[in-house]
Amino acid sequence: MAINRFTPVLAIIASLAAGGGQSPKVGDQVRPVLDAAASYLDGYERGLTAVVAAETYVQRVPVEGRSRTLKSDLVIVSEPAEGWVEFRDVYERDNAAVRDHDDRIAALFMKPNPIAAAQARRIADESARFNLTPVRATFQRNINVPFTALRFLRRVNQPRSYWELDRSDGVAGRRADVVSFDERALPRLIATKQQVGARGLFWIDRETGAVLRTELRISSGPLVAVITVTYAAHPTFKLWLPDVMDERYLIRANPAIEVTGRAEYSNFRQFKVDSSISVK
Repeated sequence: MAINRFTPVLAIIASLAAGGGQSPKVGDQVRPVLDAAASYLDGYERGLTAVVAAETYVQRVPVEGRSRTLKSDLVIVSEPAEGWVEFRDVYERDNAAVRDHDDRIAALFMKPNPIAAAQARRIADESARFNLTPVRATFQRNINVPFTALRFLRRVNQPRSYWELDRSDGVAGRRADVVSFDERALPRLIATKQQVGARGLFWIDRETGAVLRTELRISSGPLVAVITVTYAAHPTFKLWLPDVMDERYLIRANPAIEVTGRAEYSNFRQFKVDSSISVK
């Protein structure tokens, strides 16, 4: 298949189903670590009911000498079935404004609005068009948001994957248990053309269950995607929140094409959501 005809798609499934396939056995060593992380994420979801952060995102296609810098609002809103949903709203591209910077997605959820979620998703879809892609191989993605990997670690989704305790490691002065996962259940939490399972690693604080780092890896046809997120302690929320997201997409062509990205997060702040609004 010619690379210019290939359009891989990486997209979060709108409705995340628990189970629905195999229920891999979890060993005695890794079970307490997963339980601690699941309990931490339960509190995480309660603490991040409505949050907006500033995102500075640099994307590159090295072989073409092209780069792009995006500045966006990243809005995180709680949702019972999925834990949370994330919306990126780009307001600046390469130092040029693409809209007024006015926290418009957050504003949708702050007042009665029955179609707030639909409007927010439309804005996020519009923002996805600013993603930099190679000239020779366009591909679509919306997994490039920092909390994507955490969905696999939620208590309801843990039975979908095979888990192993990989090693111990140090992160930001903390001792972490590094846990690997290999998704086995269908439907997949992340949709790809080949419906491949995701794999990855979690660095979990052995004392608190806090997630300190995540690595998500998906290999679908000629496309390999790796997204790593490093977290930092946030004194206001008393949680570890995304600090840096690094991503790498390798398109196995002749010659191979690489797309990289690095997003940095700051200015996390909470806003009040109107209780009558459903994210679904």
